[in-house]
Amino acid sequence: MLPIRRGRLPTPIAFVCDRELTQSDIIRLLTEERKKTSMPMVQKLTIAHHTAARLVAEGFSDIDVGIQCGRTAVRIRQLRDDPSFMELVAYYLENRTDAELEAGARLRTTLTDIAQLSAVEIRARLEDEAKMKEIPVSELRQLVATGADRTVAPPKTAVSAPTQPASITFNIGGAAGIKLKDAVQVGIKIIDNESQK
Repeated sequence: MLPIRRGRLPTPIAFVCDRELTQSDIIRLLTEERKKTSMPMVQKLTIAHHTAARLVAEGFSDIDVGIQCGRTAVRIRQLRDDPSFMELVAYYLENRTDAELEAGARLRTTLTDIAQLSAVEIRARLEDEAKMKEIPVSELRQLVATGADRTVAPPKTAVSAPTQPASITFNIGGAAGIKLKDAVQVGIKIIDNESQK
């Protein structure tokens, strides 16, 4: 069974014979330089074209754009030569920073709304006597620490103090170039490797 094709049904092609081919026609076909055929220009920009143009503007390769849009890399390369597609890519290049800033602002607004709703819910639970008794002390401590970290006190982070090494060993291969009495005065312990062999 043949797969069902998507899109508009093709119109039937009718062949009409004007005249028979002659030997000169065949020679001309063999010697004439053939015209290069190119892909037809995009007639209507679809969502897939917009997605591909946005990804091209972001710097993705033809293969990556093809994978994300469900097209082949060859088709994406052909689209890059299409004037209307190139204009769409230029549009997304110009407006990319604006769109990124708008997306960041939307995300910040959403997160701020979530934080405010959570703060209102926490306050409501803390003001209700029955619910207040159900909240464990450890969670109340966490609320205090989180509130202080974000408002008046700097966030508490565990910073490990640098530790000094107990001893440093330099393997020079021999202590011939170092004067022993100078090293001892500074507090350097010299071990002669050659004498240990």
